[in-house]
Amino acid sequence: MIDHICELCGKPFKAKLRARRFCCKRCSNTHNSRQRPRLKATPCKKCGAPGYRISLCATCIKTCSPQELQRYNIGQSGRIWTPEEEQYLREHYPHKGAATIARELGTKTHKQTLTKANGLKLLLTDEARQRIVHNAAKEYMSNHNPMKQQAVRQKVSRWLKEHPEHIKPLIAAHQQLERTKPSGLEKKLRNILNELGVAFEPSFLVKPKFIVDIKIGNLIIQADGDYWHGHPRFEPLTERQKAQRRRDKAQDAYLRKLGFIVTRIWERDMGAKLVRSILESHSIPFIKPE
Repeated sequence: MIDHICELCGKPFKAKLRARRFCCKRCSNTHNSRQRPRLKATPCKKCGAPGYRISLCATCIKTCSPQELQRYNIGQSGRIWTPEEEQYLREHYPHKGAATIARELGTKTHKQTLTKANGLKLLLTDEARQRIVHNAAKEYMSNHNPMKQQAVRQKVSRWLKEHPEHIKPLIAAHQQLERTKPSGLEKKLRNILNELGVAFEPSFLVKPKFIVDIKIGNLIIQADGDYWHGHPRFEPLTERQKAQRRRDKAQDAYLRKLGFIVTRIWERDMGAKLVRSILESHSIPFIKPE
C-alpha cells in the first residue's frame, strides 16, 4: 500500500496504485465537475469562440485549409464530415469497409470512418464481412506464416539434422494426414452416395497406414484415377503405374482375406448410374431418383 494525499480535500489515504489522486469517488467527481466548465470555455485560437477542448471551433475547422489545421495541431482530416462524404459513406460502407473508404476519401482515418459509420447505424453485410475481415486475416496469415520465412526454415532444417530420430515419425504423420484428404474423384463419389441417401464411412481405416475410400457395410468401393492407377488406355504403362497396379492387387487380396467385398471404379466410368448398379447388385438400399 502507498501513502497518498487527496488533491481535493487534503485527506491522507492509502492505495495500491501510485497514480491515485483522490481519496474517494465523490472527490473525483467534484474535481471533474469543476474542470468541465473551464475546459468548455476554452476559446478558439482563431475566432475566440468556445472550442470544447480543441484548438479551433467547428466553424473555423470548416473554413481552415489543411496547412492551417496542421499549424493548430488538429490534423488534415479535421473533425467535420461534409454532406458529400456522408453520402459516399452511406453508399459504399457496407461493401468496402472503413479502411477502403478512408483511403478513397483521403481526408479521413480508418478510426474516424468506423466511428461515423457506427453513428449512422451502418452495418457490414455477411458477404462484405467475409471478404474484408476473414479474407484479410487469411491473407495476413499467409504472408506472415513463420514456415515461409527463410530464417525459420533454416532453423527447422538444422534441428532435424541434429535430431534424425524425429524425421520418420513426422513423415509418417504427414503421409497419414495426406491419405485422409479426399481427392476430387473421391469427393465426386461421396456426393453421388449422399444424393442416393446411402450411409457410408469415408476414408475408413482398415489397419494403421491402410485407408480405403468408401466402406458401406461389408462393401468397399475404391475410386481409382485413370492415370495414377494405370488404366489400360495408358498402355504401355510406366514403372510407377505398374507398381501401383501391383499394390492395388495386393490390397484387394488382403481385403478379401479379411472378408470384405472390393469394387474399384475407374475415373472415366464414375457416375451415378454405375454406383446405383453396384449398390443394387449388393442389395444395398438407396433412394431411387424420380
